[in-house]
Parts: sequence; C-alpha cells; structure tokens
Amino acid sequence: MIWLTNILLCITAWAACDLFYKAGTNIKDKNSHLKFLVWIGIINGIKVFCLLPLSESGLPLARLISENEDHVLLILCYAAALAFGIFGTRYMEISVMSPLENVDGAIASLALVVIFLIRGTVSISDYSLLDLTGVIFVIIGIVYCGRIEQNREGSASAKHNLRAKVLFFPLVYTLFDAAAMIFDGIVLSEEGGAVLGEFDYLMLTGAVFFIVGIFSYLYLRYIKKEKYNPFQKSELPRLGGAATETVGNIFYAFAVSQNPVLTAPIVTSYCILTVFGARIFLKEKLNHKQYFCVAFLIIGIVLIAVSELPGI
Repeated sequence: MIWLTNILLCITAWAACDLFYKAGTNIKDKNSHLKFLVWIGIINGIKVFCLLPLSESGLPLARLISENEDHVLLILCYAAALAFGIFGTRYMEISVMSPLENVDGAIASLALVVIFLIRGTVSISDYSLLDLTGVIFVIIGIVYCGRIEQNREGSASAKHNLRAKVLFFPLVYTLFDAAAMIFDGIVLSEEGGAVLGEFDYLMLTGAVFFIVGIFSYLYLRYIKKEKYNPFQKSELPRLGGAATETVGNIFYAFAVSQNPVLTAPIVTSYCILTVFGARIFLKEKLNHKQYFCVAFLIIGIVLIAVSELPGI
C-alpha cells in the first residue's frame, strides 16, 4: 500500500501543478514558460540541498552528475517536455491539455513491459488479472479522452487558424515525457537494474533543473532583455506550480522504484483531478464524453488499488 500512497500523493500534487501552470500563464507573455522554469530551478535547488545528507552513494554532487551524463540527457527530456507543456497552456484549456499530454503514461508502460520482458526481469505472471485489467481501463480512458479533446480542439483551432500550433505542444510533451518515464522506470527499479537510488535520482534531477533554471533566467535577462524578478507577489502561481511539480516528482520517484510498469499509466490519471479542478477553480466546462473517460480512469485505478490489498 506504500506504492499506492505514493501514487495518490503524486497525482494530487501534479493535478494542483496543472492548475498553477494555467493560472500563472499569460497569453500575452511569450516568456511565461521560461519564468516557470526559473522557479522550478529555485525549488529544485532547495530540494537538492535538503537531500544531500540522504544520498545513497555519498558522492559529491558534481561527481554524481559527471558519472551519470547519459541520465542527465534523458532528464533534460523531461525539462523540455515541461517547457513545451507550459507554453502550450497559453493556447489551450488545461482540462483539454492535460488529458492529451497524459497519453505518455500508456506509451511508457507498454515500452517498459517490452523492455523488461526482453531482459527477462519480469514475466506476465508477475501481474494479476486486476492489474492488467486496471491498466487497460486507464489506457482506454486516457487515449479516448485525448482523442475527444483533439477532435474538439482541432475543429476550434481550424476555425481560428491555430490547429497546427495548438496540437504541436501536447504532442511534443507526450514524446519527451514518455522517453523520460521509460528512463525513470529503468534506472530506479529492480527490474531495470536499479542504477540509481531514489535520493541520488532526486538529487540528480534537482541539479539538472537548477541548472536549467539558471540558464532560463540568463536567457531572459541577456537575450530577451527582460529584467525578471521572481520574488514578487504576482509570481505566487509560479511558486505554487514549481513547488507542486517538485513534490509530485519526489513521490513519483519512490512509486516508480516500487512498480515501474503500473506507475506510468496510473500516475498520468492525475488529469482526472486536473479536469475537475479546472471546472471548479478555473470555470472550465466538462462534457458528457469527458465524464465517460473519467469513469474509465477511475475504474482502472480502483481495480489496481484493490489488487494491492493484502491477500488479493
């Protein structure tokens, strides 16, 4: 049940994060996504400092980075996914964007199953019928929800001559984030060889995001010629987005280390809470087809939760 608790906490944090991303995005501000990256860098810098005493390897941070250069490149995939995703919220409702982006969990889960089966580190018998049925329900719910929203947003975008621009961002986010999820599942789990401990992984990702934040700030200041001060009251939504993004990553890392295949599709169902949160706090609307998708997602999560109960 520890795995399920980590999943639920991650889902809650990332759903809140989506709402903060939308609330802190101004369509007139073309650099809004870079400002979010600055704040994500600040929060991750604090995270790295706090986790230093908990490092499994005990390596200095610079050496941890230098000895995991390949991992750093893949972590940058997630940073790129975030940048594209946040930028895309300028053009789309978050209740539309989130389900579209979260097809990546289905892609990552299937890829991890194939990788682990080829390596011989897992077999189909390691997963119960409830697990497999639950994953199928989650995948159907996410893919169908994304298809509905793509059709709806596609027609609206064509009307406003923005179709290519609107659909480009969730597509790129999905590809980059799926790659990052596959990497996480391999380096953190026993099935993948557990290359990194959870705290070392969190320190490594935190250091990379801290560096990304620094470069984002320098780009704003010296290339875009914008004097950006992140420590203003108006920046609170970006602070909230960065904090909930980072908290979600912490719980996600521990969930992946315990069950990489099931974590990928289940954690992406945080779009359920995002959709409802957007309706409540951002006044976006939910149609009956979206309710149908949400029902599939909930059924899938419940099935997997039941399979985690003792004796099942």
